[in-house]
Amino acid sequence: MEHYPSSSPGAPVVVYLHGGGWVTGSRLDHPERLAALAARGVSVLSVGYRKADHGPFPSQRHDVEYAIDALAPSATGLFLMGASAGAHLAALIGYTSTRSFDGVIGLFGRYDLTAAGDELRPAPGLAVPDEILRAGTAPGFAGLDARSRLALLAGVPRSSLDEDTLRALSPAAIITSSAPATLLLHGTGDAIVDHAHSERLARRAAEVGVPCRLVLVPGANHEDPVFAEPEAIDEIVRFVTSFTPAVEENHE
Repeated sequence: MEHYPSSSPGAPVVVYLHGGGWVTGSRLDHPERLAALAARGVSVLSVGYRKADHGPFPSQRHDVEYAIDALAPSATGLFLMGASAGAHLAALIGYTSTRSFDGVIGLFGRYDLTAAGDELRPAPGLAVPDEILRAGTAPGFAGLDARSRLALLAGVPRSSLDEDTLRALSPAAIITSSAPATLLLHGTGDAIVDHAHSERLARRAAEVGVPCRLVLVPGANHEDPVFAEPEAIDEIVRFVTSFTPAVEENHE
């Protein structure tokens, strides 16, 4: 766990989940985003979780819940936030956990893992960021295509990965009216996950009555530096502030 503390007493807590296609990445990734939030009055815990090749879902949910119990059991406001695969997990955990979260924040996530979601492909010709190219050769990632990684996440053989299994892992399919408020940020120039994934989840949230704000960032790519810049951080801070419960004062 990496802690980016706020100087504000009783600050809301964001639990951050890194990206990496469910099989790579680190809680140390992109500290600039998390430090920027801490500077704006939000305390951030960047937590590790079991990669899919070391445990299928819900192992990741158990890891996150354990970290919260140990590190933020009495947070005034509690939010899940993630990037890419971490955004998918943040939504999946937020929508399936018996724990109460005040909100979910997703950065450029893939929210529909079904065949219908697989049809949401980025526009041809978009440049894959160097960070993603490097990750594709990392141990645990190299040689695994997208379907193999999904099979690991589901905990089934690749040949047994069916639509029902994928639907159960898709936030856009499982969201209900009891889900926490959601903020989605996605670039329209994303070469890895088409921004239609965020649009689809936002539509589903509206259909079931969950407060959801979708922010499309013109031209921004996957893991783009723009997601650490003031405009994006302002969106996240406004969302967290809006959905953090008011603290009742004791007047005795």
